Amino acid sequence: MNGENIIKIFVADAHLIFLSGIRNYFKDSNEIEVVGEAETIKDLMEKLSKCSPDLLLTNHNLRFSDASEFLPEIKKDYPDLKILMHTMFCKKEGLLKYIDYIDGFLCKSASGDLLITAIRSVAKGKNYYVFS
Repeated sequence: MNGENIIKIFVADAHLIFLSGIRNYFKDSNEIEVVGEAETIKDLMEKLSKCSPDLLLTNHNLRFSDASEFLPEIKKDYPDLKILMHTMFCKKEGLLKYIDYIDGFLCKSASGDLLITAIRSVAKGKNYYVFS
């Protein structure tokens, strides 16, 4: 796969160990590249414009903020950015709260293969919603 086909993702999560794990999981991938990461909405908004990701992989909470605070702002500033919510709050109610802002929803307990499938689907413009 050449560099043009690589899906560039930005990862936003309040947990450093999760950020590190995702970065390491995709470090040797020829298909998915982590181009940025953030723990806070401030870092997220500052870094997004610098790395032009195809997809934002985000938890429903960042440090000091809830997705209901930052998702509307992201969709306003980056309307073409695909958003995949990756969370431990895996109930349908979680999706419904953010449905106007996200393109996909996946539980963190899902397998790595399912995460890759979700990223591929959402990056191609297809909605992808999986609950526990």
